[in-house]
Amino acid sequence: MNQEFYNLIDRSRWSEGPWDQELLDRKFWTDPETNYLCLIWRHQMGHWCGYVAVLPEHPAYHDQRDTDFEVHGGVTFNATSPKFILDSLLDDPLGKELSKQEELGPFRDWLLEQDIASGILDAVWIGFDCAHVDDLNPSYPLDFHQFGEYRNVEYVMAECQNLAKQLYQIEKGTAHEVDPS
Repeated sequence: MNQEFYNLIDRSRWSEGPWDQELLDRKFWTDPETNYLCLIWRHQMGHWCGYVAVLPEHPAYHDQRDTDFEVHGGVTFNATSPKFILDSLLDDPLGKELSKQEELGPFRDWLLEQDIASGILDAVWIGFDCAHVDDLNPSYPLDFHQFGEYRNVEYVMAECQNLAKQLYQIEKGTAHEVDPS
């Protein structure tokens, strides 16, 4: 599975930066090494978030709290997907922007079609964000650009694949304890 969605986010209030060359806003793909479904999602403020789907049979499905994943900024999100996916694709949890909902109809339709084949709406999505103190965010004023590093598409995809690999190791019982030092 590989699906990309472009130009879903209003960038008019962002400052100029390396993100100007990235028109991608959402990407779903199946990690070839683990066969886990991954998602990168650009937040309306411009930073990237990354997620990996865990299906009900996975040991981490019911309890992710005791697992210390090595991923950018640590795990900052885990939830079942129906509300998460629909809210995130709208960037409007209350669904107030009807015009945006209509624009994203093909994305929503694609997601619902995928659920029939893969059960992704039954998954728990475990994820991270790139909006930490050392991250550069496109919506920050230009004065702030000296204080962080922009985490681009390639970086976030690599972090998703890293998280997928850790989840795969848990599933297969080959996970190693993370050294806290």
